[in-house]
Amino acid sequence: MPGVPGLPEAPPFALRARVLSPLRSGGFLDETDGVVEVGSGGHLTFVGPASGWPGNGSGTRVVDVRPLVLLPGLIDLHAHLPQLPISGVGFATGLLSWLGDLMHPIERGFDEEASRRLSPIYFRQFAAAGTTTACLYSSVDDGATNAAFAAAEEHGIRIVMGQPLMDRGRYEHDIPDSEVTDVRLREATETCGRWNGRDGGRISYAFTPRWALHCSREMMVSMVIGRFATLLEA
Repeated sequence: MPGVPGLPEAPPFALRARVLSPLRSGGFLDETDGVVEVGSGGHLTFVGPASGWPGNGSGTRVVDVRPLVLLPGLIDLHAHLPQLPISGVGFATGLLSWLGDLMHPIERGFDEEASRRLSPIYFRQFAAAGTTTACLYSSVDDGATNAAFAAAEEHGIRIVMGQPLMDRGRYEHDIPDSEVTDVRLREATETCGRWNGRDGGRISYAFTPRWALHCSREMMVSMVIGRFATLLEA
């Protein structure tokens, strides 16, 4: 909330304001005098009426920002981390032209070094917009994907993310065509094992095929059946 003085830089703290939030059962919570509490681990530990907040007397710092409205925990259901710099660019361009002229070059440049440098910036931008959970594609580069997961863990944002897998119509050719399917599936499995469930459950891995035109039948079958079966068995 830029321009609001006295906001804490780190938890634990509580904000008092009007609170709007969707409910699991449907509808919305609308508290004209509500509290949103952020615990020491960075989780939202209370969202509800100020009269029912159990933290009264606990010493947790409370900042009263009324009459502002709080929308806690916004969720972005689909974003491509490397493509954030070209959001809205290429309007009215045909899809295949947009992919080749804009998306492929920007994503190809999102390698491990770029991800290490840019991912923290992007996660801060999500947070500045009120997004605390994001479902993301990284880039085809496994090093970039691991660097993005590391940045997310350090930031504290909740993410579901995967390395977009493709073995057809590729924009990179570092791996021979005869090996790319097995290599990418192996990388995804290893990255899942490394990151899924980290940071107290705030980090989840998703097996993410690019799309049908960029994935062979072998890759799609292996990912949809074999990889998910492996996870279910675990």
